[in-house]
Parts: sequence; C-alpha cells; structure tokens
Amino acid sequence: MWDWLDPYDTLARPLAPEGPDTPDAGVRWAGVTAFAWVWYLSAFPRPLSPRAVATALAVYLVGVLAATLVAGRSWLRHGEVFRVFCGWVGHLPRGRLVRWAPPRHSPLVLGVLAGGLLFRRAAHLTTVGRPQRRAPGSTAVAARPRLVRRPRVDAAGRGRARSAALRAPGAAVAAAVPLTATVAVALALTSSRLLTSRQLLPRLLAEPFGAGSAAVEVDPNPLGPVGLLATQLGVLLAGGVAGSVVAARRAPSRRAAAPAVAAVCAVVAVAVLLVAGT
Repeated sequence: MWDWLDPYDTLARPLAPEGPDTPDAGVRWAGVTAFAWVWYLSAFPRPLSPRAVATALAVYLVGVLAATLVAGRSWLRHGEVFRVFCGWVGHLPRGRLVRWAPPRHSPLVLGVLAGGLLFRRAAHLTTVGRPQRRAPGSTAVAARPRLVRRPRVDAAGRGRARSAALRAPGAAVAAAVPLTATVAVALALTSSRLLTSRQLLPRLLAEPFGAGSAAVEVDPNPLGPVGLLATQLGVLLAGGVAGSVVAARRAPSRRAAAPAVAAVCAVVAVAVLLVAGT
C-alpha cells in the first residue's frame, strides 16, 4: 500500500528523475533517517503535539526531497525509512520473509527502530517512575534517572541477534521485522495515544484547519486500563510468535534456529516489562 500512497515519491516525481537502481546499495541511509525519527521522539518532551509533529514532518519532507534531487527517486527505495520498513513488513502476510534476502545494513535499521523505541520507553519510566527530590530551599529537581541497566539488556539482545545471524544467515534479521513492527504498535498504544488519534483523524481530515465550532468527543481510554494492557501484550506476543516462526523456517535445523528464537524471546520479554511498567 505504501508504494501506492507514498507522498514523498509523489512530490518528488515532477522534480527528480528516477535514477539508477542499485539493489546492492544497501539501506544505510534508511538507518540514518530512522535514527532521526527516534532521536526526535526521545529528545523532545512533547513530540506528539500537533505543532511538533507538523514541524518534524515538514523538516523531514525537505530533507527527503533534497536527497531525491541529488540521487534520484531510486534513493527512496534505499534511504526513506517508511518506504523501506513498510516494504519489509509487506513480505510477512505473503510468506516472503522466509525467502527474503536482507539487504546490507538492514540490521542497522531494525536495531535503531526497535532499540530506540525501547530505550525511549525505558527512559520515560526511569524519569517518571522515580520520586523527585528537591534540595532544601530550592525548586530544582535533584533526582538523577538511572539510564544504564535497561540499555544493557537491549545491548545483550542485539548481541544474541548477531550470534544468531552468524549461525543461521538472515534468520535473526527476518525475525526482527515483525517483532519491530509489533513493538512500535504496542508502544504507540501506551496511554491510548494510537486509539485517541484514530478517533481524531476523521474530523481532522474533514476540517484540517479547525474551521468547525463543534468540539470533538474523544474517549481518552476506550479499552480501559486492563483491556489496553491486554491488547499491548497480545500485540507483542503475536510479533514474537511471527518472528519465531520466520526464524525457524529460515534456519536449516532447529539447533540453528535456537539462537534467533532466543533473541526474539529476549526482546519480547524486555518489551513486556517496559509496557507493563506503567
């Protein structure tokens, strides 16, 4: 669907030529654009406010159009993270991940997306979950968030993924595709952000400038706290099962698939702890 609806290719089409197609170019630039989005989500206190999202999308659009003018529209297939990642996820329903040949630098893209999102959630929990200490006679917050242990867990998961890739070529990378997608969806469901956005979207599309006077009725928590947590855990479990099945089918034997499956289980366990730690 992204190939049909890609707004960046639509805007770049009258400005830039198609450019030479180089399948062996890798997706290194997609890792750079993925890091830009993860940094944006982690660096700003309110990254999902309408004004911040509009500014980030405008800056990203200018950067993508500039890259296509320099390298041609074929750059989008190797450097635009939404097109690259949506193309990988599109292999899953048709069973093509089992025969998929991961391009160069694909572990970089998946590691930045999954690791960055998990780190952002871990940082949020460590800064919000700890009680604040105030110095006598001062209003400054003296708490020092501990941001060391959780990134070490994620680094251990990446180390297992690298070991799995050596023993079963491509199995860990292919298994990480559905896992990364479900991690993103589960974390987007935190505080019902994805569900409330879904309720606001039809009205915003009809009146993007807010010309109407009637207020939009939004249920801030349509699933309830228990239903929301169950939905998040179900999404993560589905991603873990899908990743494990892909790894097992790609590996030549069960023993070769074991490290990749263990890496998937480790990442799912970390994501479950972060999701449940609200």
